[in-house]
Amino acid sequence: MQTHRYIETVLAPFEAAFTKPTLARVIVLVVGAIFCRGRRTVTRIIAALGGRPTGDISDYHRVLSRAPWKSHIIFVAIASLVLRVVPDKWSLIVFDDTGTKHSGKNVFGNGCHRDAVRSSQKHTAFFFGHKWVVMCVLVRFPWFKRPLALPILSLLYIPPKAIEKMKKEGINVKHRSMPQLAMIMIWFLAKAFPTRKFRFLGDGGYSSQEMARFCAKMQDRAALVGKFHPEANLYEKPARGSKAMKGAKMIKPSEQIKTGNFRHAMVRWYNSSSRKVKYKSGTGLWYRSGQGVVEVRWVYVCDMEGNHRDEYFFTTDMSMSEVEIIESYTGRWNIETTFQECKEHLGLDSTRNRTETSVLRSAPCLLGLYTLVALIFHEFWKDHPDDWRKKMDCEIGYSGYVKQDVTFTDVLSYVRRLIFEQLLLNTLPRNRVSRFLESDIGKFVLAQLVQTT
Repeated sequence: MQTHRYIETVLAPFEAAFTKPTLARVIVLVVGAIFCRGRRTVTRIIAALGGRPTGDISDYHRVLSRAPWKSHIIFVAIASLVLRVVPDKWSLIVFDDTGTKHSGKNVFGNGCHRDAVRSSQKHTAFFFGHKWVVMCVLVRFPWFKRPLALPILSLLYIPPKAIEKMKKEGINVKHRSMPQLAMIMIWFLAKAFPTRKFRFLGDGGYSSQEMARFCAKMQDRAALVGKFHPEANLYEKPARGSKAMKGAKMIKPSEQIKTGNFRHAMVRWYNSSSRKVKYKSGTGLWYRSGQGVVEVRWVYVCDMEGNHRDEYFFTTDMSMSEVEIIESYTGRWNIETTFQECKEHLGLDSTRNRTETSVLRSAPCLLGLYTLVALIFHEFWKDHPDDWRKKMDCEIGYSGYVKQDVTFTDVLSYVRRLIFEQLLLNTLPRNRVSRFLESDIGKFVLAQLVQTT
């Protein structure tokens, strides 16, 4: 089987988003970013290809700062590639935010943000840089032991102080909170794929009553699963024929769990293992003054085997069972692993752009590169489902250790091999992507392949 097929399948849908000259340079940057190690600046990406490619290096810098892009086509292309791997019934969409450190008074959109990784209950740490709200699709690949959260869209959160500074400089930017950015992405996704059904998973910051009402308006097409407050105001449904918004007030969830019997179940936990839990659930109309009501099903969960704190979850999909709610939310944790691997292996935290256009493009491109690497390897795996350990040299270990599961490091290493093998072959189909891949890049990669693979 020719190796060009795997890369062609993933890269071809993006052709319509760029002009022909820009597409050629985008492919150089994508290939260079895969082979590069450390910081993913444009200069280092070009250096990773073994030398200076055709054209001036400033042309590659302008790809991020000035070149025209059709962003909606890029979003639809990458989302389509991911969603075709997901079963048609329900797609799990994960929301979270991550920070990239980048100081400097002339950097667009940066500000002071809370560092969730270094902060604790007694100490709050801060960093200066960018905060990105990221939407990922949760995909269970047969070659990976846990679900992978593949980024498909990300938006920059601009803090209020940065907005005030921009307005003084004559730049009119409207402030939007991170949940509001998430709702914008939900709207984009629902409009681009009107026949798909989505369940959106968010932590406490994305589990607001506003988001719950927003998802509930889409009826049976969208549902929100998130953390619930134990002191939330719940009400019964109003009497039939009544014009009232809500009925009688119900006991708060924190009081309801003190009475009645609990049920027990084995569920998939945060690390994809099985965990015995006890739970109790209820339903009601969640009300906030001046905002309206939304019907929710809430679940109280107590870990019976470990030391995880008790949690309250909820959903706007009344057809979901309690076990489905618990397993859906615990799968949300995989987005944290995606952020860590993007920073460690793809240089997400190393961009050095300053202008508005380049800042809004660089970090989302590196997040999208994580998705492209996983999809390229999946195309390879479909043709080699039984001998992937042999193909990836995973049977060789240290001190007799035999590797049982593939990791993202293995995936990235083999994608590098696939690209290099494609450059050596002269049997590529004659289209825009493959013609460029077989032209000038090979001579630059050839000298450094032994070191990178």
